[in-house]
Amino acid sequence: MKKAVTLFFLVFMVYSQVSQAQGFYVKISGGFGTGASTDLLTPNVSQDSSMILGQYGSYGEGFVPALGFGYFFNNYVGLEITGTYLIGKKFEHVHTEDDVTETHKKWGDGLLISPSLMVKAPMKSITPYVRFGGVLGLVKVKEEETESGTGAKTGSNKTEHNGSTALGFNGALGIMFKAGKTINIFAEIFGMGMAYGPEKRENTETFAGETPDETITYEEEFPINSALTELRPHFPFSNFGLSVGITLNFGKTKKTK
Repeated sequence: MKKAVTLFFLVFMVYSQVSQAQGFYVKISGGFGTGASTDLLTPNVSQDSSMILGQYGSYGEGFVPALGFGYFFNNYVGLEITGTYLIGKKFEHVHTEDDVTETHKKWGDGLLISPSLMVKAPMKSITPYVRFGGVLGLVKVKEEETESGTGAKTGSNKTEHNGSTALGFNGALGIMFKAGKTINIFAEIFGMGMAYGPEKRENTETFAGETPDETITYEEEFPINSALTELRPHFPFSNFGLSVGITLNFGKTKKTK
């Protein structure tokens, strides 16, 4: 969340310098994305310990509040950059053995920065548009394990897969409605394609009285018997969903000849 707040103030500072120029706008939106390209996230042992169940999905699933700004060169074409904070869906499974119930959660979160090309087709009362471009993902995959029952450990065991950045692409198809001289309301269907390959796995918190596991480094290849090294996983972050929001327009868009 600190990254999202920092992004907000950066956008505000930049915008205070350019708000008098023609064609600039600020956008605020929120939505929910579901998995577009899903993968096996974790094996899920059934409650009675009799079956192994696959849990499939994408770490890109979740709520996606966003803040961005852009500039239209004319009535049809513009550029936009948006910062989205992914509040990832928590994938959970529960396993009971010897009167101890283990609850495991795994999810993704982080900042998604998306520079995009905007193309719109203004009409009398509505403006359809398309947006497409790239994505820079400053994301993590997090895990948390807790126990309950007779003999359960206290506290929680937390792990982060972090380091490195992810690259992908984004796109959207939307409709914009005028709500005033400087305010528009929009709704769009969006999609993102991205996979994340972290640099390391860290045990950031342990059950009470336990010692943290040593940090594991991820590599694409490494010599046999290398200590504390594993092959790099690639976590799916692709999603698609619906988002709604508003734009605040500053100045007038240049008219085409």
